[in-house]
Amino acid sequence: MDRVVGQDPIAKTSSELEALRNIRTFSILSFFGFATDAVVAILALLSLPKLLTSFPTPSSAHTASFVSLGIAFSLGGLGIAAALLMILSFVFLRRGYRALKGVSKEFSSPYTGVNMFFIGLLVIILGSIIIIPLALFSTSAIALSIGIIAVLVIGSILAFIGEILALIVGPFRLGTYFNKSTFRTAGIMMIIGLFVPFISIAGVVLIYSTANSVLRITSQVI
Repeated sequence: MDRVVGQDPIAKTSSELEALRNIRTFSILSFFGFATDAVVAILALLSLPKLLTSFPTPSSAHTASFVSLGIAFSLGGLGIAAALLMILSFVFLRRGYRALKGVSKEFSSPYTGVNMFFIGLLVIILGSIIIIPLALFSTSAIALSIGIIAVLVIGSILAFIGEILALIVGPFRLGTYFNKSTFRTAGIMMIIGLFVPFISIAGVVLIYSTANSVLRITSQVI
């Protein structure tokens, strides 16, 4: 169903309802992902001075090493949890954009962006899996370093472009499609979040509240 600019911000098709529900789920998961990332960053900053200024004596070396490992594993565990939450959130975002792509070509780019994000991650993961065994038998440190850097750069570029299309272009398209300026505001926050990551948390909160608002208005109309 074609939409008219300025119409009431409600979901008029089952595809739109499905999309908004998936986008709402995305925003919940990504909120916890971004929040966990923030916790990791804060804990890392708080732990760094202690780790740098603690010079254990021979008698306390074992304890200090145990504490350092504990901090490292804790931060690593939280980092993995944040990454898994973000990956899972993008699964739901992909479902949302796929549903909207069926009713409007405007969402082809955001949908492609999510796919690029996953491809970028796949390049990084598979590239690392292939390169690590090669490192055991490689006789050229330079060639190996170039290979690692190339894989990381290619994967990171794909994932970064994908994030821009999915998390910046997508909300702007949602704002226009559903006639909700707060979706566009969320997109602006995501742009700022490229430079001040914590702002992205506010962006996904806006996406959640806006998607929830449209769903609530729709339920009242129906």
